[in-house]
Amino acid sequence: HDEDVVHLQKAAPKHWFKPGLNIRIEHCPTRFGQLNWSTESVAGETGRPKWRISIQWTPDFAATLVVHVHSPDRRPLKSTSLGELHPDRIVLPAALLKGKQHVSLDVA
Repeated sequence: HDEDVVHLQKAAPKHWFKPGLNIRIEHCPTRFGQLNWSTESVAGETGRPKWRISIQWTPDFAATLVVHVHSPDRRPLKSTSLGELHPDRIVLPAALLKGKQHVSLDVA
């Protein structure tokens, strides 16, 4: 498609999102510029995982980011501190990212 969208972690297996595990990608090339991101998984109060996601990009980056989170228990995501919540992903519209080079979000 010709949409200005970048998907992160779309093909990552569910077991990578278990508490205690981290995903870290550096200098990932996209047609919109380079990205760095990390996803830290921790156990929440109920034992269900929570994720702290940090994303950095080059100044000229101008696309919507779709951050996929594959909960190991297959239950839908319940909350995000930033962006649009969907059952298995968070959408960070380009307008939200404009003028920034870094965001962090908490997902549960």
